[in-house]
Amino acid sequence: MKLPEECVMIKQLAKRFVEEDLIPLEDELEENGDLSPETWATLKKKAAAVGLYMCMMPKEYGGGEISWLAAIGVWEEFGRVSPVFERTILTNPGAEVMQLKLPNQDQLERFFLPLMRGEKTMCLALTEPDAGNDVSMLKTRAVKQGGEWVINGTKTFITLAPKADFCLVFAVSDPSRGVKEGTSCFIVEKGTPGFRVERTPKYMGAAGFKSSDLVFEDCAVPETNLLGRENAAYREFLGFLGASRLLSGAMSLGVAKRSLEIATDYALNRVTWGKPLAARQYVQGMLVDSALQIYATECMLYDAAWEATYGKQDPVTQAMVKLFATEMAANVSEKAMRVCGGHGYTKDLPLERMYRDTRGIMIADGASEILKLIIATRLVGRKYTFEA
Repeated sequence: MKLPEECVMIKQLAKRFVEEDLIPLEDELEENGDLSPETWATLKKKAAAVGLYMCMMPKEYGGGEISWLAAIGVWEEFGRVSPVFERTILTNPGAEVMQLKLPNQDQLERFFLPLMRGEKTMCLALTEPDAGNDVSMLKTRAVKQGGEWVINGTKTFITLAPKADFCLVFAVSDPSRGVKEGTSCFIVEKGTPGFRVERTPKYMGAAGFKSSDLVFEDCAVPETNLLGRENAAYREFLGFLGASRLLSGAMSLGVAKRSLEIATDYALNRVTWGKPLAARQYVQGMLVDSALQIYATECMLYDAAWEATYGKQDPVTQAMVKLFATEMAANVSEKAMRVCGGHGYTKDLPLERMYRDTRGIMIADGASEILKLIIATRLVGRKYTFEA
């Protein structure tokens, strides 16, 4: 596959940005668990200046409106560093969902345009304690009272929640119609009475990654804060979440490529018993196995991205790509650590961090086990699996 020139150019742009602006900050992020607000603001401004921030969003709102094929290259390069950078300065989780339905000027001016300019941060509140991949178990409720919607419920593991100025909350607004036909989406601003941010867990990897639980107790928002059509949120918005799995696959590809580069360089320069490690057939075998897995992933990923750009979206193909790519990244990064021996286990090299980060990518946007069920549905039918 020969990529269009514009895809090649934006991938090179992302590569330079990652190498010059992000990799030098890796140690600080890992050591301190975060960067200063000033540093984040500077990075977001630089990303916007070169056209990377919100690069998939429509041009009419200030985005780059790049294709899925071009986006895969960008996300691949950002996969070489902590996923926190992607979630903070490349995009804002949920922004793509919000732009699908902007029914009134007020929402555009108060929320979406400031988000596009990097002046505000948002979060997407979908996951609940009893409703992760199975969104049919949503328990958060929204009841219309007068000119307001009153929301009650709890959300969990909500990305960027501690930093968000507002959030998109999915709540069942008509229980009699079920989740698929009775769920709505609401814009809830920080500081709204009855809305609070609670527990912020510490993760195995992804230093600086901020997610929290959200609690809504008789939280009232005006009717104008309804995003999209009443009771139509499941159909209008959630279809995009499957496509985001291609981006997770691209980040996994970036992790694996950098891991192999580090391991290969170490093997060529580390000398034992008078020969470099690269001369050992067992080490060569691990490097070759990694290269094969990377090549297979790259073929799958760019083929799916080509179809998403010029053909159609296929949720089963997207599930296959995400499943294969994330499992591959965990395998390749682990092999790279083994090649580098004791040095691979230290923080002198980024490999141990990259290995830990892959575990989070494997879970987000559908864990491996859930993806296998989605693929099985295509193979044996929904009668024997479930609907996702």
